[in-house]
Amino acid sequence: MAVSVNVRKVFERVTQNRSLDESSFIMYFNDTINELIGKYRERYVILPAMVYTDIETINDTANVYGVYTQCVAENITYSANFKDEAFIKFRGDFLTHAEEAYRAIYRDLLSHTAVTPLSYHTSDGWWG
Repeated sequence: MAVSVNVRKVFERVTQNRSLDESSFIMYFNDTINELIGKYRERYVILPAMVYTDIETINDTANVYGVYTQCVAENITYSANFKDEAFIKFRGDFLTHAEEAYRAIYRDLLSHTAVTPLSYHTSDGWWG
C-alpha cells in the first residue's frame, strides 16, 4: 500500500476529456490533498515517514498513498468544472472513494500495529 500518487498520471487522466492548464491543475491537486488531510489526518493520507508539501509541477512527488489516486482525479475534475451540472457526480464519487481509501489504509495500519487493551479500574482501586 506504500505506492504514492503519480501526479503526472492524475493530470493525464483529468485532462483526457477536458482541457485544464497545469497551474490550475496544481492548485486543485494541492487543495484536494489538503482537504483529505483535514478530513482524515496526515497519518492516513501521507506515506509513512514523509511530510506533505504542496506540489509545484506535475513532475513532483506527492508522498500521498496511491489508493487516493482515483478520488483525487475525481475531485479535480469536479473542481475544474463545478459550474457544469454534469460534473456534480464527480464530487459524490470523490467523497465515496476517499472514504474507501481511508478505510483501506486504516485497516492496513491497524493490522501492522500491536493493539493493547485499555486499562480499566478494578474494584480495589487499582488500574489494570
